[in-house]
Amino acid sequence: MTITLTTQLEKRHELVVFNGEAVAGTATVTSDGFQNAPYEHMGIYVQATSVLGTPSVQVLVEFAPVDTAAKYVQLEGGSIHFNITDENPHVDVYAYKVNLVWARIKIIGQAGNPSDTLVDVVVTRD
Repeated sequence: MTITLTTQLEKRHELVVFNGEAVAGTATVTSDGFQNAPYEHMGIYVQATSVLGTPSVQVLVEFAPVDTAAKYVQLEGGSIHFNITDENPHVDVYAYKVNLVWARIKIIGQAGNPSDTLVDVVVTRD
């Protein structure tokens, strides 16, 4: 039993994509691309905070076959993972294999988003 558990834990990889990233007003912030392969599942943790008011941001996940800005696209049906209008942590999971090698996170400030909004995004893959 211990060997199986250790093997599963060794497969997991955590990536801090944004750590207190400023998303002022209606600004758009896009992460660098990160490799999604050879992982089969991806979990996303997001939390937005603000002293001046309530954060209002959208968080999208985009995928690409190569790490070229023009190649990144949202999954069919869109990939707005979160419409965040609070300071609570939010979590979502891709429970299936995404066959595109590269991924990136895009945060878009919405109308009414405070100028001091900070966003954390952590991606866990296995």
